[in-house]
Amino acid sequence: MGLFDIFKKKASTAAVVEVAEPELPHDPKLGLVAYLPMPVADAASYVADLKSAAGDELTWESVETDNTDVAVYRSSFASGVAYQTVYLRCDAAKNPTKLPLGFTK
Repeated sequence: MGLFDIFKKKASTAAVVEVAEPELPHDPKLGLVAYLPMPVADAASYVADLKSAAGDELTWESVETDNTDVAVYRSSFASGVAYQTVYLRCDAAKNPTKLPLGFTK
């Protein structure tokens, strides 16, 4: 290769790279605190699939908030005993497979 051969080469075309949705952080508070809401596509369908850590069915109530970016849902057992509150942000392409700590499907 000569001294000026590097200028004679044609520029290669850039490949199109498809970017995957970023991996959710492994923070145990994800979805359980207002400052770290779980990103979901559909909040109502996401919480409908959640059960307690022991596999118990839960009743869900949507909670009114001043924050329009975060949906808040309060869960309770069939007996009426409160369980946990989850915080969701509806901006994902699909519902995640990860669950907030203390929940199963």
